[in-house]
Amino acid sequence: MAPPPRPLHIDWGATAHPSASGLPQLELVSFTIAHPEPDALVADLKAVGATAEVVAGESVALRAVLATPEGPVTLA
Repeated sequence: MAPPPRPLHIDWGATAHPSASGLPQLELVSFTIAHPEPDALVADLKAVGATAEVVAGESVALRAVLATPEGPVTLA
């Protein structure tokens, strides 16, 4: 069995953050993580100062809802 996914932190250092490039921006309405061991994932997120909506699921899955000029878009 593969190890469970862990949070990742990106240190941009002296490089400009991609959001500063002038590209169109979309609002992240929600972000949900499904995981077979949600309590363990919540603990891992908390350890790095991150939060997310975590729900129980048979396998790992990510779901993001974006607000776009054309209405909400779900990425899953």
